[in-house]
Amino acid sequence: LRERDPIPTFAYVSASLGFYSLLLLPAALKFDFRRDVDRLGMFKLLPASPQSVVLGQLATPVGIACAFQIGVLYFAAAVKPVPIGYLLGATAFLVPMNLLIFAMENTIFLMYPYRLNQEGLEVFLRTTLTFTAKSLLFSAALVAVFLLSQWAHDLARVTLFRSVFGSNHHLAFGLTMWLSVAAAAALLTWLLSRVYDRHDVCLDRIA
Repeated sequence: LRERDPIPTFAYVSASLGFYSLLLLPAALKFDFRRDVDRLGMFKLLPASPQSVVLGQLATPVGIACAFQIGVLYFAAAVKPVPIGYLLGATAFLVPMNLLIFAMENTIFLMYPYRLNQEGLEVFLRTTLTFTAKSLLFSAALVAVFLLSQWAHDLARVTLFRSVFGSNHHLAFGLTMWLSVAAAAALLTWLLSRVYDRHDVCLDRIA
């Protein structure tokens, strides 16, 4: 049998890792507001801006997730070597992707906070709806990837950008994808900062 091309294999591994990181990994890395729900009042007393508190809360889960994902990607590249550009390109997505994922998780949590290991119908329904929403988000992301790939193919042919991309639609696609993910991560982090800043622990009723 002909040996499988390593580039599609690496792409499958990267896509599977992205799917796992969106749907399952956040549940295992609750080292953020979700674990510190009873300390929100203390956080409000700190002489720090909401942005600083939010970035501090996201730093640990994002860092651990990136370390795990880098291990998976580099192991896959070691088993079936791929050009270094593919490996570096996938690595460049990790920080904005994880920042986007955990900012979204914490934004949803601060809107409807609950304690870990809390049981009951309300928590079950919230978890089910969150999982469903994330599945729909992943489906929407696949559609966005397809649309960006078509747009990047045309962009690389535009005379204005030809000197930048050299008619390389793969480079144009990767750059537009990274910019889109980074912009979404920045937007969700800003939204989380707003939600945290407006969160009133005195009026909050935690499930």
